[in-house]
Amino acid sequence: GTQPPLLQQGLTRANVGAVALSD
Repeated sequence: GTQPPLLQQGLTRANVGAVALSD
């Protein structure tokens, strides 16, 4: 998308964390 790299990285890390916690 057009999101800044830092924001995109943050969202990715949040997703990975959420998946890990859910699993």
